[in-house]
Amino acid sequence: MAEVHNEPPTPPPDSATADSMINPAGGVNKTLEQVTEEMIANYTQGYEEDSIQYYVISNAVRLFIYAATQPSEFFSTIALVLVPLLCLSAFCSYKLLNSIEGSKEGKKGHHRTKKEKAESARNKAKKSKKDL
Repeated sequence: MAEVHNEPPTPPPDSATADSMINPAGGVNKTLEQVTEEMIANYTQGYEEDSIQYYVISNAVRLFIYAATQPSEFFSTIALVLVPLLCLSAFCSYKLLNSIEGSKEGKKGHHRTKKEKAESARNKAKKSKKDL
């Protein structure tokens, strides 16, 4: 029968905080900033540091790491930005709806049928004959 080793798991070092991560390959603690910079270096290989692609990718990596490590702050920030924009959108939609309905009602009152137009033309012709 195979030997079973019942060793207790090693506790994390005292310096382990929410900002430090353990590298499974080397077992070395790395700070969040170090891991972030490594990920940026991995994803931006082949791009110059002054290029737009490098800027977009590096900021996207930072955003994804921020969202993964601090989800409550991330979603509260998103809510603070989106709620006013959604309210503004709803208000503009309401005003546009009222404007469209108003223009439809205005056209109905001024819309004349072919019969009414022909009758009006005949009346004008009669008036012009009387004036001569």
